[in-house]
Amino acid sequence: MKRESIESISFDSVSFSSRNGAAVFSDFSLDLPMNKIVWLRGVSGTGKSVLIKMICGLLMPTKGQVLVNGQAISEMTFEEFTPMRCNMGYSFDFGGLINNRTLVANLLLANQYHNFEIANPEEIVSRINEYMRIFNIDKFSQERPSSVVGGLRKATCVARAFVHEPELLLLDDPTTGLQGEVRDRLAELIINKKNAGRLQHVFVASDDDQFMKKLNPILIDMGSVQKITKEQTRAA
Repeated sequence: MKRESIESISFDSVSFSSRNGAAVFSDFSLDLPMNKIVWLRGVSGTGKSVLIKMICGLLMPTKGQVLVNGQAISEMTFEEFTPMRCNMGYSFDFGGLINNRTLVANLLLANQYHNFEIANPEEIVSRINEYMRIFNIDKFSQERPSSVVGGLRKATCVARAFVHEPELLLLDDPTTGLQGEVRDRLAELIINKKNAGRLQHVFVASDDDQFMKKLNPILIDMGSVQKITKEQTRAA
């Protein structure tokens, strides 16, 4: 599968409501900073997780557009969006693993599903082994998600976001349940990949101040951004 580079992401007058009808976004507009590590911070209900899910196409706005490279995700076919989606690594805030597959099989899902072109088939095996070591999954690789503790499920989900070497990384509450040692390795991994140029854009929704400050990120306070957007809308 050929990938398309991610150059820009923007929200244009986006509205979205939760299942209970509560408005998460209302005429929300924002051009996201690119080529940076970005910290999405805010209290529950300010739309951190929703924003990340919209970028990768898991949620669609009820009004407005989410644009990647100037193209509205909602107006693209699956085939048109896939080259962009294949350049995104996403980690769920909760769940996200297939229960009847082993942890190592879950790590291989993106590569199997999208059939990424890899010059040396042994490369993916080496890569998987390295991420299992980094996230302390290696001793449990043949276990199924239901057989391991929540921290290992979380570690597997976060590790999977890296396996296909994406250009854009989207992490939703990545550190909850992780051991301190694994948290430190995750921060080091993000910084090293960003500095090496293999990882271009990083967006992390997190309330873990200690972890995020290690990344020296740009901060976007979701509550403040939404307040500014609403004031601009009322003034228009």
